[in-house]
Amino acid sequence: VMMGVAVEDPNGSLQGKTILNYLESCYTGRAGELQVDKGGAGRGLHMIIETADLVVFNLRPNHRTEVIALFHVDPKSVQEQDPSFHFFVQ
Repeated sequence: VMMGVAVEDPNGSLQGKTILNYLESCYTGRAGELQVDKGGAGRGLHMIIETADLVVFNLRPNHRTEVIALFHVDPKSVQEQDPSFHFFVQ
C-alpha cells in the first residue's frame, strides 16, 4: 500500500537543470554552494527524495512543474529502501 503526495507550480518556474544541479550539490556534500544569496539550496528536494520511495518530476518549462512523492505506508512490507526519482521534461 502506498500513499502519494503531489504539488504543482502552474507557472513552471522550477527548471530541470536547477533540480539536477541542486541534487548534485546535495549528494556531493556541496549543498549551499549554488545559492549563496538565498536559502534552501535544494535541501528540501534532497530530503523528499531520501524520505520517499519514489519521486516523480514532471516539467513543462515556463508552464507547469509537478512533483509527486510516493511512500510505502507499511514499513514492514519493505525490506530495504532504495529511494529513486523519475524526471520527465515535456
